[in-house]
Amino acid sequence: MKKFKSFLLLILLAPLAFVMGGCSLSSAKVVYVTNIQKTEIEGTQVTYTVSYSDGSTSLITVENGKDGKDGEDVTIEVLKEYFTENGINFDDFIQNYVETKYYPDTVKDASSKALQSAVSVWTNEGCGAGVIYKMEDQFSYIVTNYHVVYSKYTISNVSNEITVYQYGTQGVYYENNNYHYGEGSVDATYVGGSMEYDLAVLRVNTSDLKKYNETAQAVTVADDYDVAEAAIAVGNPNGENISVTEGIISVESEIVPIYSADDTQVLNFRVMRIDTAINSGNSGGGLFNDEGELIGIVNAKAVASDIDNIAYALPYDNVVKVVDNIIYYYKQNNRASQVKKVYLDITCTTKNSRSIYDATTGEISIVDDCTISAVSQTSTGLGHFMGLEAGDIIKSIKINSTEYTINRWFEFGDYLLNVRIGDTLTIIVERDGVSQTCYAIIQANHMVTID
Repeated sequence: MKKFKSFLLLILLAPLAFVMGGCSLSSAKVVYVTNIQKTEIEGTQVTYTVSYSDGSTSLITVENGKDGKDGEDVTIEVLKEYFTENGINFDDFIQNYVETKYYPDTVKDASSKALQSAVSVWTNEGCGAGVIYKMEDQFSYIVTNYHVVYSKYTISNVSNEITVYQYGTQGVYYENNNYHYGEGSVDATYVGGSMEYDLAVLRVNTSDLKKYNETAQAVTVADDYDVAEAAIAVGNPNGENISVTEGIISVESEIVPIYSADDTQVLNFRVMRIDTAINSGNSGGGLFNDEGELIGIVNAKAVASDIDNIAYALPYDNVVKVVDNIIYYYKQNNRASQVKKVYLDITCTTKNSRSIYDATTGEISIVDDCTISAVSQTSTGLGHFMGLEAGDIIKSIKINSTEYTINRWFEFGDYLLNVRIGDTLTIIVERDGVSQTCYAIIQANHMVTID
C-alpha cells in the first residue's frame, strides 16, 4: 500500500512555581509580606523571620524535628495557624499575597488539544492524515494534502473512495491477506483542492464525527510562529493510526522544490522547515505549537543518506487563505472547486532582506521589500490597468476596507487569495520615495484558476 510523507513534534516541560507577591493586607499594621526566611535553628526549634514592606518583622517558631534531625520547612498549614493567631484573615493573605503560577506539561496538553481535531485519511490507493478545519451544524471541513487524495486512475484525478478516522477509532487494517475498514469510519466528499498548493479540502457529516467523539473540535489557528518554536506533528505514520511526535521550527519560511502529486513536474513550495522526525503516512497532518494551535500542514521531508531531521510543512497563513478560497467557491457553485486568484500578471522579487531583533519580546523576525520587477503590458493582466509599474515597492494591500501591511514579499501573493469577485482591491506602493495608490473593482475575468 502506498503511504505518504509526514512530520514530528517538540515537547517542553516546566515545573509548578509557588511565588510570594505583594499587595496590601487587611491589617492596618502590615502593608505586605516581602520575605519569609529561615533565620535560626536551636535544638528542635526553627525560627522563620517574616519581613514586611514597612520595614517591620515578626517571627514564626516551629518544631524542627526530633533527635537533632531537621524537619520539613514551614508549610502552608503553619502559615495559616500563625496568621490566624495574629488576627490576619488567611483568605485575604492568599488572595492578596500569594501568586500561583502553573506551568503545564506543554506537549501533553497541546497534543491532547490537537488530537481532538486530528484524523487519518484513507483512500483506495494510500493513506495520510488531516485536521478538522471547520465544524458547522450539518457539515465539517477537513484539510489534508492534495497528494494524499490524488489518483491517476480517475478522470477527476481524485480518489473516488475517501474515508477518515478520528483518534481512538480503528483505521484500515490488514488481515487474512485483505485490507479492512475498522469501526469508526466516516465517509468523506472531496470539496476541492490545488496541486500547486498541495492542499485539499474534504467534507463529512458533523453528526458522524460527533458519533465517535463528542469532543471533536475544529483546530485553533495560531496568530504567528517563530524560529525555535515547538513543532508538534499529529499524523498517521506508516498507516498505523494517529500518533504524536515533536521537534522545533528550524527555518520559518523558505522555498523548496518538491515533485507534484502526479510526479510530472517540480513545483516550488513556500514551507517552514522543522527538525521533527517524520514518517510515511504523516502527510496532510497538522503541525501545532505548544498551545495546541495549528501552525502548518505537514507535506514533505528530505531523504538522503547524509541528511537528518529535515522536514517541511505548509505555513498556516498560506493554508488558511487557500482553504477558505476553496470552501468559498465550493459553496458558490455546489461542486468541487479549484483555487481562484486575482490575476495581476506582474513579477515580484524580494530585496533588502534583513533581520530585526526585538529586545522587549526577545523575538527575531525577518523583513524584506516586495518589489515589482516587471509588469505585463498585455490585456490579460490587471496590474497594468491598475497603474502598477516596475520598481514599485508594495507597502500594503487593502481588500474592501481591510488593509494588510506587506512585511515579506510572499505575503502579497498570499493576500491575493482573499480577493473575491466584486471586491475593491487597493494596492499601496512606494514609487521613487512617494506613496502611490492603485485600485480596481474585481470582475470575473480578472480571476484565474490555480490547478
